[in-house]
Amino acid sequence: MKNLIAFFKKFQLFLLFALLELVAIYLYVENYNYPQVKFISSVNTISGGILEKSNELTKFINTPQANRTLQQENEKLRQEIEHLQSLLDTIHFKDTLIAEQTYQYIPAEVIYSTFSKRNNFITINRGSKDGIEEGMGVFTDRAIVGIIHSVSENYSMIKSVLSSKIYIDVKVENNGAYGLLNWDGISPKRGSIDGISNDIPLKKWLRVVTRGSSGVFPEGLYVGKISQLKYENAKPLWNIQVWYEEDFRRLSNVYVIKNNHKKEFLRLDQSINKEEIGR
Repeated sequence: MKNLIAFFKKFQLFLLFALLELVAIYLYVENYNYPQVKFISSVNTISGGILEKSNELTKFINTPQANRTLQQENEKLRQEIEHLQSLLDTIHFKDTLIAEQTYQYIPAEVIYSTFSKRNNFITINRGSKDGIEEGMGVFTDRAIVGIIHSVSENYSMIKSVLSSKIYIDVKVENNGAYGLLNWDGISPKRGSIDGISNDIPLKKWLRVVTRGSSGVFPEGLYVGKISQLKYENAKPLWNIQVWYEEDFRRLSNVYVIKNNHKKEFLRLDQSINKEEIGR
């Protein structure tokens, strides 16, 4: 309804003009026989203009639905790609095994988000009834955005990468150097990477993607590009800034990542922790 009202406000002068034009032409033709041929031409011109504006109205009103439809189609394509990758991995491992999809993607819409606080959160319209759980990764068609922090039946809150104490395993694409992505709280457009030794050759504008080692994000999801690179003071490490690909001021549609092998990841982490405690 808001879109419809906005449309009429935008085109009110045109609609009034078109109505008066039709009335004038009708009266003219009714009183004179001469201009009937020109009348037909005029009607076609006016009708074409009205249809064009009507098409603009349809697009204007249907944009949210079109976005939802496109997101659903993208989600299906991601599922198919993941399934095909699983099939390829299975064929390489053993022909008789049944392929299992590691990741599934649940589409959702952003209903509220912040980007200017020290810890920023995003609320989406999917919850536990949709299969959402704490600790799941979240991304858009552009790049990663955060990790599920808390869940209710119908809604979930995402802890954005624009938050303190959130560390995500990332790597430099086609380089292999990996570290932890974090945020210094200064700009919503950039973060930083810790833990990469400065004896590894790097340069600006290399792509940064998820490493996939924690099971929260699959390997290879886009994060951003290296925007600044310098030596860390008194440390054999790079000081790396990353320009985020995602614009956190304009979030609308996201995907929540469900790892079907999450329990296995947790068991492995627990076994490693037990070993470290026992030493």
